[in-house]
This record gives sequence, structure tokens and C-alpha cells, in this order.
Amino acid sequence: MSNKPRRNDPCPCGSGLKYKYCCISKDLKERKISIKNCNCTNYGATYTANINLTKDPLNVIASENIPIMNFCKDNGLYFFSICLTVGELNEIRNKLQKNILKIDHILSIYKKHFNKKFMFGLLDSANEELEIYKKRNVIIKDALEAHFNGKYTLSVPVFFTQLEGILRDYGNIPDNNNVKPTIPVDKWNERMAFFVKDQAEYFNSFITNLFKGSGDSSEFNRNPILHGTNINYNTEKNSMVLFLTILEIRNFIWMENKLKPIFQLKEST
Repeated sequence: MSNKPRRNDPCPCGSGLKYKYCCISKDLKERKISIKNCNCTNYGATYTANINLTKDPLNVIASENIPIMNFCKDNGLYFFSICLTVGELNEIRNKLQKNILKIDHILSIYKKHFNKKFMFGLLDSANEELEIYKKRNVIIKDALEAHFNGKYTLSVPVFFTQLEGILRDYGNIPDNNNVKPTIPVDKWNERMAFFVKDQAEYFNSFITNLFKGSGDSSEFNRNPILHGTNINYNTEKNSMVLFLTILEIRNFIWMENKLKPIFQLKEST
């Protein structure tokens, strides 16, 4: 029987934190790659190579943010690490280790970086790179302008609809099917981008919650907002989080295009 603590158990290190907010980062996720049909030039044969990258330094680094991502997930938020400086990230880690971290602190950091020039610049970059953003340029820009004018009653619903459209386009989801997470999780280990794989899993979980079809009109969720049963959705936080979510998809696509596989899967001839 395993002595490994469960996620919600007190951490065995005695910190007073739950295991998932503390030493879970030291329990490295298993990262294995199977390279099939590799050519052996000396003997003209093929074989399958199994590579265990669990203890690779890149996996150790990737594990460091797992406690923060767990904390954000438990508080209904995705961890948008792109919005943080190294100093701010360390500050968040320290607050979590001291058991004094609040989700409002993370949101306040996001808000500090959420300025008009920077956000419009990021959107322009997405429009230049990707057609799924370019064709929505006017709609998203109008909603972003509404956000910075404090008209969250307008920005939130539009961000929701355009987020859904981007997810559908990227994942080729037909209009008559329910929207679902479309960020791939199975292509990052071969790129040794372990942190991206973890982010993708947490991001897909966040998307699932945003579009799960909640019947609770008080939840921050697509259905009660777009169906008109949640009329208290118009907050700066909701608007900001939705726009950051829209941009996060662009970040995953960018990393997928720029981080080429280190381990190529070879076909036998």
C-alpha cells in the first residue's frame, strides 16, 4: 500500500498546508517517451526506444508551479503565468508557503499588467499570426475597448462568444456540438515542454468549468450569462479573466508552432 499522501491531506513536511499546495511539487510527474521504429544504421534493423525523462531538470522546473496552479484551480481561476514577472512569481510562491496567499492577490497582479496599450498590442500580434483571431479582430477590439471604458455588461458576453468561436475553430468543433477544451496535451513531452503540458491540462479543466452548462445563475459560466439568468456578471475581474483566456489559446498555438519536437517519431522503411 502506497504511503503517498492524498492531495487534500496535510503535507507530511509539517508546513500546515495541504499536500497539493506544498510538497506535491517534489513528487515529479512521470514523463516517458516511446520512439518507435528507430533506424539502427549499423545493422539495418529497427527498434523501439523508451526514454524516461522524469528526473530531467526541465521536469523539475515544471513541477514548481503545480502548487500555485492547484491553488488557482480550487479558487475558480486559471494561472496565467505570462502576466507575471519572476519577482511576482516568487512572491506568490512565498505567500502560498506561508499559507497567506489569497486569490485577490493574484488577480491584483494580473490587473496591474492589464493596461490598454499592452493588451491591444497582444491582440494585434494574435491577429497578425492567426486567422482565427484576425477574422474576429473588430469584434474583440470593440469588446476590449468596452472593457477599458468600464462597460463590462458589453465586454463579458462578447468575450464569451468569441472565446467559444476560437475554441471551435481551433478544435474543428461543429456548430451543433457542445464546445469543449481543444488544447492538445499529448504533444508536449516530445518537445520536452513539460510545463506546457501541465498548463494545457489545467487550462482545459478551466475551459470545461466555463462551458459546463451550469444551472446555477450565480456561477461565472457561459450558460447563465448568455441565457440572461445571471445579471450580476458585469465585473472587471470577469471581463479581464475572459480576455486573458482568449489570449492564452494564442500562447498555446505559438508554443506548438515554435517548440519543435526534439524526439522525432520515425517510420520504418
